[in-house]
Amino acid sequence: GALRPFLLSPVQGAQTSIYAASSPDVAQVSGKYFIKSKPAETNPLARDPKLTADVWEWSEKMTGARFA
Repeated sequence: GALRPFLLSPVQGAQTSIYAASSPDVAQVSGKYFIKSKPAETNPLARDPKLTADVWEWSEKMTGARFA
């Protein structure tokens, strides 16, 4: 299909997660977002404390679970 050139295989899609979980190069790195096995900045909205608190509260309300 038309999207085929933009899609990753399962192996390609897993490479960054496997790298972040197992590489000694990033063993001391925590809380970072990775793209193609390199740390990257998250969207500024993801770092907005009010927005993240609202999403957390909404998630608890929708699931009926307390996550804190």
